Amino acid sequence: MPFFSIIIPTYNRSHLIGETISSIIKQDFQDFEIIIIDDGSTDNTQQIIKQQFGNDPKINYLRQKNAERGAARNNGIEKAKGCYIIFFDSDDLMKPDHLQVLYDTIKGYPEANFFATKYEFFRSVVSGHARSLQISTVSRLQEGFYDIDLVLKGNPFACHFCIKKDPFISPLHLGGEGVGGEVNRFHEDRKYAIMEDWMFLVKNLIHDKIYIIGRSTILVRDHLARSMRSDNQMIIQKRLLATDWINKNVPLVPKQISTLKGYSFYFCAIHSYLDNDLKNGLKFWWKAVNEIGLRKELLMLLPKILIGKKLIEALKNDRN
Repeated sequence: MPFFSIIIPTYNRSHLIGETISSIIKQDFQDFEIIIIDDGSTDNTQQIIKQQFGNDPKINYLRQKNAERGAARNNGIEKAKGCYIIFFDSDDLMKPDHLQVLYDTIKGYPEANFFATKYEFFRSVVSGHARSLQISTVSRLQEGFYDIDLVLKGNPFACHFCIKKDPFISPLHLGGEGVGGEVNRFHEDRKYAIMEDWMFLVKNLIHDKIYIIGRSTILVRDHLARSMRSDNQMIIQKRLLATDWINKNVPLVPKQISTLKGYSFYFCAIHSYLDNDLKNGLKFWWKAVNEIGLRKELLMLLPKILIGKKLIEALKNDRN
């Protein structure tokens, strides 16, 4: 039985997944299996994996009919043999010490069920080195345990976190959609796609905590095809749908509901700004203020919305 089962859902990432798998194979800690769930790719993903890694006994390649990432991750959970499950994206990279850092921390906190390390964004890999590194939101957090109040504001982890499999997850729990007392699986309904990671964390941390490790051990590729950079109006719609589901299905107190709604409106205001949508940017900004008050991040966002992304970028270009 491996210590870690690393679940990687993928869809049409044949040009990137080789780098991802290679970064895992080169880990300092080697007690793991890789479960690749191909979500009905139409490119040559299967051929790339077979050609480059076909003889590696650590890799288990599975193909399913396209059903989105939530279904792919649930499929991976059911196939996992490891003591701990790591969710990972098919376009990102592990630094060589990622698994070792997780393992050492788990041994120090065996009672914990959720773990995450910090990560950085990067644009490209040149001569084996990541270029254009930027820190993430989670990088600003101190090491330690965090509860649901952190993830009510949004998902700072993407889907790069680790969960204990047994006895916390049992086959009886995999189909459940309840909250509290057990691990609930990822939502598979397509209308929540790209928000399933956030929903998973909220409904599982209602009665639990996640331990954030102070080390940055993951590189997240910041490219235009990332789900959170693809279509701002679609992203806004998905966020509002997920917020509504959480509000109706997770037992939150009034203050937590205000946090949930306020930061979702703040999120939507940001994506309206990115879409150069002044009207909706101001609408969501005002809704956020009504829920959580005039906080620093909202004060910083308002002038950006009023000036507009295009003008701000033009002014930056003039300075350069």
